[in-house]
Amino acid sequence: MNHKLFVVPFLLPLAGACSQRPDSAPEARALAQAAEFQSTLEEDFSYPGADAIFEQLKIRLLGGDGNILLADCNGSVQQIVVYSFVRDFDDEAYCFSVRGNTGYVTLELPQFYLIRTDDTHKTEVTVNDGGRHLVETLPPPNAFEGYGQGVDPEARPATLLQIRVFP
Repeated sequence: MNHKLFVVPFLLPLAGACSQRPDSAPEARALAQAAEFQSTLEEDFSYPGADAIFEQLKIRLLGGDGNILLADCNGSVQQIVVYSFVRDFDDEAYCFSVRGNTGYVTLELPQFYLIRTDDTHKTEVTVNDGGRHLVETLPPPNAFEGYGQGVDPEARPATLLQIRVFP
C-alpha cells in the first residue's frame, strides 16, 4: 500500500504561531493576533444588549453574573418585580427572573419606588436615595417594599443600583 503525505499550505502559518518564540515577522503577527483574539474572550460581566434595552425600556443594565435576567412580566411569584416612575403608569413594572440560588445584577433605575421579591430567595438591594447609598435586606420572599417616593411622596427620588439574591 502506498501512502502519500499531503501538506495543506494554509495551515503552515498556524504551525509557526504555536511556537513560544517567533522566528519571523509573520509568526510574531500571528501570535499577536492570537493574543488579541484570546483577550476578547474574557468575561467582563456586562449585560448583553444593554444599550438597546435602555433605548426601549429606560432601564440601564450594567452587569451581573447572568443569574438575574430582565424578563417579560408574567405575574409569576417566581419573578422579582421592580416599579419605577420612568415608564408610563400602565406599564411601570420591570420583571426579573432568577436562575439558581444566588445571583446579582447591577443597574441604574431612577425614580424607583417599589419592589416585590420572588417566592424563593432572600433579596438584597442597593439603593441611592438622593446622594447616600443604602443597603437593605428585603422582607421575606414574595413581599413588597417601598423606597423613596414609594414610602413618602415628599422624599427624593430613589435610584435602584443592584439586586442580589441568595438562599
